[in-house]
Amino acid sequence: MGCTASVATRSTHGNKVVPDSGIARRSSSRSDAESTAECVAKVPLSAVSYLGLCKSDQAASSPKPRLKVMRVRSKSGADDKEQQTVEETSVEEPDLPSQEKGTPNGSRKGSLEAPQPSGPSASGLIAGGSSSKDLLADADTQEVAQPTIPLPGAAESPTAGAGATAMKLSPHPASTGLSGSNEAAAEETATEQLPPPASDPVTVTRLGITLSGLRKLYDALRDRFGPQRLWGMSTEELARVWVAETTSGQRCRLLEAAGIVDPCDVAPPVYFISHCWQNRAALLFESVLGHYLLGGRDADSDADAGITASEDGLTAVSPAAPVTVWIDLLAVNQHEGTEERRLDLAAVQDVVRACSGGTIAITDLAAGVNPASRAWILYEWATSLATHGLDALHIQLDPYERSSIIGGLDIRQASCKNVADKAMIQAAIAASYGSSEAFNTQLRLQLLLQPLSYREDLRRRALPPPAAAASSGRSRLGMSLPQPAAAAPPSPTTRLASTGWDFSPVRSWLDAGEEGSRVLCLLGGSGEGKSTLCAALCDPEVGLLRAVDGGRGRIVGAHHFVRFGDRRRQEPLRIIKSLAYQLAEGLPLLSNYVLQLDAAEVAQLAPDGSAAFEELMLKPLSAGLGTGQVVILIDGLDEADPPTPLGQAPPPPLLLPPSPRRLPAPLLGSDAAAALLLSPSARGSRVHLLPPTSPSAAANGALAAAGAATVSLPVCGNKVVQLLAKQLRSLPTFVRFIVSTDPGAMGGHVRAALDRAFADCGGVSYMTPQQLRCRPRPALPAMADNDDGGFAAAAGVSPGRGGGSAAAAGNSGVLLYHTVMNECLGGVAAAAAAMAAKPPPAAKPVLPPLAAATVADLHAAYSQLFTAGMSRLGKSDQEAVRALLEVLLAAQEPLPVSLLAAMGLAGALRLLPGYQVLIAGPPSGGDGDSHGDGGDADEDPEGGAGRLENGLHTARSVFSSPERRHTVRILHKSLADWLADPRVSGPLLATSPARGHARLARYLFTQVVAAASYSAPPTGSVSQLQLPNSPRAAATCRTPSPYALTYLVRHLVAGGDRESLDALLQHYGFLAAVLSRGLGQSLLRDMLSLPGPTPLVCDMLRWLPEQQAVLVGTLTGEDVLGNLLQHCPVGSVAFQAAQQHILAEAAAAGRPGWRLRHGLGLPRNWPALRGMLEGHSRVVMAVAWSPDGRTLASGSGDATVRLWEAASGECIATLEGHISDVQAVAWSPSGGALASGGNDGNVKLWDMATGDCVATLMLSQPGEEVRSVAWSCDGRALASGSNMGEVRVWDAASGECVLVLEGHVDAVLSVAWSPRGGILASGGEDETVRLWHPASGQCTATMLGHAGCVRKVAWNPDGRTLASGSDDATIRLWDTSSGDCTSTLEGHSWPVTCVCWSPDGRDLVSGSTDQTIRIWDAGSGLCLGGLEEFSYSVSWSPDGRTLASGGSIDPSVRLWDVAATIGAAEETGGSGGAQQGHSDIVNSLAWTPDGKTLASGSDDRTIRLWDATTGECTSTLEGPLDRVFAVAWSPDGRTLASGSRDMGVRLWNAKSGGCTSVFKGHLDTVYSVAWSPNGTVLASGSGDKTIRLWNATSGQCIATLEGHQDTVWSVAWSPDGKTMASGSIDATVRLWDSEAARCITKMDGHSSEVRSVAWCPDGKTLASGSIDMTIRLWDTSRGNCAAVLRVRWLLWERARGTAGRMV
Repeated sequence: MGCTASVATRSTHGNKVVPDSGIARRSSSRSDAESTAECVAKVPLSAVSYLGLCKSDQAASSPKPRLKVMRVRSKSGADDKEQQTVEETSVEEPDLPSQEKGTPNGSRKGSLEAPQPSGPSASGLIAGGSSSKDLLADADTQEVAQPTIPLPGAAESPTAGAGATAMKLSPHPASTGLSGSNEAAAEETATEQLPPPASDPVTVTRLGITLSGLRKLYDALRDRFGPQRLWGMSTEELARVWVAETTSGQRCRLLEAAGIVDPCDVAPPVYFISHCWQNRAALLFESVLGHYLLGGRDADSDADAGITASEDGLTAVSPAAPVTVWIDLLAVNQHEGTEERRLDLAAVQDVVRACSGGTIAITDLAAGVNPASRAWILYEWATSLATHGLDALHIQLDPYERSSIIGGLDIRQASCKNVADKAMIQAAIAASYGSSEAFNTQLRLQLLLQPLSYREDLRRRALPPPAAAASSGRSRLGMSLPQPAAAAPPSPTTRLASTGWDFSPVRSWLDAGEEGSRVLCLLGGSGEGKSTLCAALCDPEVGLLRAVDGGRGRIVGAHHFVRFGDRRRQEPLRIIKSLAYQLAEGLPLLSNYVLQLDAAEVAQLAPDGSAAFEELMLKPLSAGLGTGQVVILIDGLDEADPPTPLGQAPPPPLLLPPSPRRLPAPLLGSDAAAALLLSPSARGSRVHLLPPTSPSAAANGALAAAGAATVSLPVCGNKVVQLLAKQLRSLPTFVRFIVSTDPGAMGGHVRAALDRAFADCGGVSYMTPQQLRCRPRPALPAMADNDDGGFAAAAGVSPGRGGGSAAAAGNSGVLLYHTVMNECLGGVAAAAAAMAAKPPPAAKPVLPPLAAATVADLHAAYSQLFTAGMSRLGKSDQEAVRALLEVLLAAQEPLPVSLLAAMGLAGALRLLPGYQVLIAGPPSGGDGDSHGDGGDADEDPEGGAGRLENGLHTARSVFSSPERRHTVRILHKSLADWLADPRVSGPLLATSPARGHARLARYLFTQVVAAASYSAPPTGSVSQLQLPNSPRAAATCRTPSPYALTYLVRHLVAGGDRESLDALLQHYGFLAAVLSRGLGQSLLRDMLSLPGPTPLVCDMLRWLPEQQAVLVGTLTGEDVLGNLLQHCPVGSVAFQAAQQHILAEAAAAGRPGWRLRHGLGLPRNWPALRGMLEGHSRVVMAVAWSPDGRTLASGSGDATVRLWEAASGECIATLEGHISDVQAVAWSPSGGALASGGNDGNVKLWDMATGDCVATLMLSQPGEEVRSVAWSCDGRALASGSNMGEVRVWDAASGECVLVLEGHVDAVLSVAWSPRGGILASGGEDETVRLWHPASGQCTATMLGHAGCVRKVAWNPDGRTLASGSDDATIRLWDTSSGDCTSTLEGHSWPVTCVCWSPDGRDLVSGSTDQTIRIWDAGSGLCLGGLEEFSYSVSWSPDGRTLASGGSIDPSVRLWDVAATIGAAEETGGSGGAQQGHSDIVNSLAWTPDGKTLASGSDDRTIRLWDATTGECTSTLEGPLDRVFAVAWSPDGRTLASGSRDMGVRLWNAKSGGCTSVFKGHLDTVYSVAWSPNGTVLASGSGDKTIRLWNATSGQCIATLEGHQDTVWSVAWSPDGKTMASGSIDATVRLWDSEAARCITKMDGHSSEVRSVAWCPDGKTLASGSIDMTIRLWDTSRGNCAAVLRVRWLLWERARGTAGRMV
C-alpha cells in the first residue's frame, strides 16, 4: 500500500500515544546511518504522503518534545465507557539516542508491538464483548523494550540509563492464560502529549473486510463503473472519485459508512494488503479474491454451509470466523484534517502486526509501477518480515517481474513524496539491519531465492514455559483444566542443558573437522526425537550449528526439514535455494556472488535442481567463497519417501519394536539381491556402523501375514536422498552433513545408500537419539515435535496435567507416546475430574510404562485420544471433525486457514483432538478465532529479546509462528498413517482420504470455474483464465491459485471425479497457467494414475507429452487451444471438444461459428508413435520395462543406462559406470534391482531405490563382452552371455559366479530364464538354441533350424513355448518339452534383431534391420500390424498397451501404441490403403467454380484433388514437378493451372489428371497464377519480379509487367477483367491495366511483404494481406487505404467455396 505516519502512534489497546524508538540493531556497533536517524528524528512525519492524495506538508524542525509518563490499570467488569485518570510526569527527551537494552521477562517490545487484536479479544472489541478498556492507575517505571520495526518519524527512545521512563504494556488476557476477571498488569511507555482523541485510535487495526464482503463490494463497483472503465482506474483515482465522494457526508472510513458494507462483513484483519496507489484498482480486487485467497469464496456465503449431507456422502461444515483483509482504501479515513485520518496513518505498524496471516503484496508492473521503488512499500514489507517471519510476505511474480523488482530494489533510491518520511524510513531500516545496504541485500536474496521458512520447525528446539500449553484454559480434548501458575522460563545459559540432550558426541564430530567422517546420521524410529534433536542443534543462540567463531573454527550452518505433508519441502529446487539463502547470509562473498546472477534465469531453473545446485552452491563454494566449516543439516530423509500411489492400498501395518533394536528395518521385497543391496561393501573403511539386529518375532509375524505380495518401491523415488547422494556430496570437503532418518526409509535402503554415496569422501558415522539423551533427563514439560514427539515430560507432569513419575521415565521408547499421554490426554483421570459436567468415556485401564512405549502403544494412545475427543461431540460436530481430518490427510501442502474457512471447515479446528500438539494451526482460543492468535504473537516466553531466524526477530511462543497462524497441517506422520488406515484407527473415525481429495477438488474446481466466469477478459480473448500480470502480457483476469494449479488434477483423480476432470481439461486458460509454470510433468503423472481414463484424458495423455515443452512459454488459453487443434487428430475427443469450445464462444459473442467439416489428408486417429525419449548421445542398444510398468530402462552406446518415467517421459536417473557400449539391461522380478551388461566385460547391479551401483560382476577373460543378461524368476540368480561362447550364472546375493555353461561354439547373443524356473535358454552365433539345467550344469536340448545366428530368445509367459529371432529373417516358435519347431513366422526381409512376447502370451513383436517392427498373432502366425522403424531391441509394457523400441538412427527411445498399430493395419487391410494427405507443407488451395472440388499444391511436389463432400482424395497430379506454390482453376472448371519452383506454369486436365501444357519464360519460381474472368488469359507472378500474361490456348507470353522491386507473391484479376492487382515482397500493391500492360496505381502502406491480394465482387475494393499482421482495404478508384484490419494469425493462402459456407 504505501503508508505514512505521524511522529506519535497509538498502541493497539488505544490507551495512549507513544513515540517510536528505532529498530533493533544487529550488532552493538554504531552504524553510519545513526547520524541520519538522529537528525531526522526531530522532523515530524507527514501523514499526507501515505496515500498520495494531497500535497505534502512543509517539513520543519520541531522543538524537543515534552514526554508524559502515563500509568494505566485495567479493571475487570468495566463497561465501554469507563472513567479514566491520568498521572503525568514531564521528562526531557535526550538529544542523542543510545543503545537500548533487552526487556526483562514478559515485557513488551515497545508500543508498536502491542497485542494483536485477533482471536476472541479482537472480536470482543468490535462486538462489545467481555474485553474492557484499560483504566489509568499507578505503575512502576520500567525500561523501554527494544522494538522490532518502529514507525518512522520518532526519535529513538532513551534508555533507562539516560533517565527516561517508559511504560510496559501487559499482554492481552487471552495470551497469558488469565481469565477476564483477573487484573491486567500495569503498562508504562513514553508518549508525546496530544489532545484527547476524538475517536478510538486503534479502530483502524480492527477494520478488515471479509472476502465475501470484498466480493460484493467489487461487484458493486463493476456495476457502477463498468468492467472496462474499472480496469482502467488506478487505486488513487478510485479513492478520489468514489471513496471520498461516498463518505463525504459522514467524513468517515468507508467500512464505517452506512449502507456501503454490511457490518457483518467487517472484522479484525488476517492479511495486510500492500499495494501502490498507481496500480489498477480492479487488479487489486482480482488479485486478492482470485489468486492469493483462492477465489474469495467465504463459507458463510456458500450454498452448502452448515452440516448437510450431499449425494456423494460428503458433508459441509459450519464455518468459523471468515477470512479478512486490511486494505487502506477501505479502512483509512480519506478526508484530510480529520482526527481519524491522523490516527489511521499513525497506526500502520500496528496494522501490519495485527494481520497475523502476513502481507499480501500486489504488483502491477504492467501499469509502470515497480513496488520496490516505493519507500513505503519496502517499509511495509520489512515490518511484516520482521514481525511475522520469512513466510509472511505473500507475493506472486513471474520471472521477469521478479527480475525487475530485484533490480529496482534499493531503499536509498526509493521514492517518497515527503522527504521527511523518506529519511525516517531509511533511518529506521538502517538501524534495524545495520545499514541500508544490508537491508537491500537480505530482501534481494529473499526475493531471488524464495527460501522456505523453518520457524515452525526450529521452535521445537527448546521447551515452552508451563503456561504455554495451558494458556487456552482447555486440554487438547477441549476440556477445561486447572490453570497452573506461570513459571519463569529457563535462561539462555541453562537452555541447552534443559533440553535433555547431551551434545558431546556431536561436538566431538564437529571438532574432528575434515579428519572425521563426512556425514553424521541420526538413526531413529518414528517418535524417538530426531527432529527435536535437529532443531536443538540449529538453535541460533545455543545450538552447535550457529555461526560462531570458536576453538573448532568458524561454523556456518544451513538446515532443511523435510515434511511428509508438504511437497514443497521435497522439491530439490526449493531445498537448494533455501540452503543457498542461509549460506549466503553467513558468507558475504557467497551473497555477493548470488546477487550477481540473473534473477529471471534463477527463477526459471529446472525443477530437478541440477542447474540450481551447480550455480548456487557448487561453483561458488568450490571457488573458495566459503570459509571455515560449513555444516548442512537435513532432517527427515524418510519423510521424502513417495506416498502410496493413488488408488493403491497401503502395505499392511508392521508393529516394530522400539529402536535401537530396529536397525535396519526389513526390506520389502523378495529378491535375494536384497542382501547385496543392503550390504556394507563399497562403503569404505571410515564408516561407523551400529550393530544390526534381527527384527522381533512380532515384526516377522507381521511380514509373514503380509503374504507374498510386496510393495514396489518407486525407482529413485526419494528425491531428497538423491539430492544428497548425487549432488551435495560433490561439494568441497569442508562442507559436512548432519542428516536424520528412520532406518526403514526407502524400503530399508537408506543406510546402505548413504554408505555407498560417501564411501570415498569421508564415510558416515551413525548415532541414535537415545545415545544423545542426558541421564537423568530433567523433569520438564513436553513439547510436540514434527514426527518425534519432542521432549516428553518423562520425569513428571506439570500441575493440572495429570500425574506421572520420574522413575517411570527412561531413555528409550517412543517419545511421541509420552507427548500424547501428557500433552493431549493430560492425564485422563485429571482431565475427567476437571470436567464439571459430562466426563469423557473411561480410558483403557492398563497403559504400558512410558519407558517401554512402542509404536503399538502410540496407536493405542491415538485411539484413546480420538475416542475420548469424538465421543464428547454431537453427531454434526463429529462429521465436521471427520471432514476436516479427511481434507488434511488429502492436502499436499499445509493448507491456509483462508482455504479452510472458505470451505466451511475452519470452525472444526477447535474441536480437533490433540490440536496444537499433533495438528498445527491457529490458536483455538474460542469460537471465531481461527484467523488470529489467541494472544500476543510476539510475546517471548523464554525471556530476553526474541531470537533471530535469518536475521529477523521472531518469538518463541508455541503459538507465535506465522505458519501456525495462517496454515494448518498434521504434524506427525505416524498420526496421518494411523488416520488413513482404518485397520488400525478403527470404525469410530472412518476417515477416508479419498473423500478429502473429493472435497478439496470440488472446492478448487468451483474456484477455477468462478474465476473463468467472473473476470473481465481482454477483448477477443478465447479463454478468460490468464496468467498473472507481467510486463510481457498485461493480463487482466483472475488466475487460479498456485495450489489449484499444482494439485487440482491430483485431487480430482484421487477423488474419482472423472466428469469434473474432463470439464477442467477443457478450461484452456487453466492448462495454460499450469504449463507456463512447468507443471506439465506433474499433470501427466496425475492423469496417468486415473484408473480407467476417459477418452478425453487418453487424448490429453497423447497430446501433452509431445507438446508440453513447446507450451512452457504459454501466455493464454488461446495458445493452448491453437496448439491442441493443430496437433490432435480431427477425430479425437480433444479436438472435438476444442472445436465445440470455439463454436460456443462464437455463439455467445454473436459471431458466425466455423466447424471443421473435413481435415483433408489429416489423420482421424492418433498415430502409433506415442512419444520419443531423448537424452542418450548414441544409439540405444537395449530397452526393458520395470515389472510395474512405471519405469523404462535403456542402455546405449554412450556407455550409460537411463531410467525413464513412463508416465511423463522424464529421465529420472542416468546410471554411469560402464566404459563401453551397454548391450543389455534387465530388471529383477520385484523391480528393486537392475542388471546391465556391456562391451567392457562387466555386469553391473544397480539399486533402483537409489540408482547406485551396488556390485560389478567381472568376466574373467580379456576382451570378453557381455551381450545379454537375465534374472531368474525368483531373483536369486543372474545369467549372462558373452562373446566368448560362455553362459555364466551368478549368485545375486553374493555376486559370485556359481556356474559356467559351455557348449556354444561362438558368441552367446541372448539368454532367458523360463518363467517356471529351472530352465535357462540361450541363443548364439552358432545358429543354435540351447536349453540348460542350471542345477546340474547340463545342456538338456539343442534346437536346430535357423540358417543364421540366433540374436534373441524369449519365453512365452506360460513357460511352454520359446521364440527365437535369427539373421535368416525368421522367427521360430519351439515346444520346449519336445524341442520341436511348431511355427515359423516369415515376413521380415532382413535379420531379426529382437523378439518379445505380449504379457498375455497371445502376440509376439519382432524388430529387424529391414527397418520394420511387426506384431504377430502367435497362434495363427499372421502379422497383425507393422511399424517402419529400425530397432535393436523391443519391449512390451506389462499392461500390454505400449511398445518401447531402441536402435533408431537417432539416439532416442520410441514408444508405440499397440492398439493404434494394429488398428492402422486393419484399416489398411479393409480399405485397400489408408487415406493419405500431403507429406509436406501445403502452399496453395483453389476451389472449382461449382465448389465441389478443391485443389491443393504442396512442397511434396504433388497436386491433390479433393471431393469436398466426402473429404476423399480423388486424384493426385504428379509429374516432373518441383515444389508447387500456386494452383488456380479455369472459369469452366476443366483446367487447372499450377506454378512451381521449376519456373514453369503447367496446365492440367482435371478429368484425366494429365499435364496438357507447360509455359516457360520466368527466370525464377512461379509463386502465383490467376485466370482472367473469360478464361482466355493466364497471369503468373514470379520470383524474377515480373508478372507475365499468357494466352491460355497457345501458351504464348503476350505481356511482361515490370515494376515490383522484389518477388511477386500474388496476382488477381478484377471482376471485369480490365485490371490486375499484384502484391510483392517489396511491401507494395500495384494495379495494372491489363490491355495497356502498364502500372496505373502503386499503393503503399504495409510495413512488410504482401502475400495475398483479392478483389471485392463489386470491383471497387481490393484487400491485401501482409506478414505485418494486417489486412488493408483499398479504394481502387483513388488508390487510398480505406481500412486496416489487425489479425492474430496469418494464413498464407485461403480459398472460399462458391456458396461461402466453407473455407
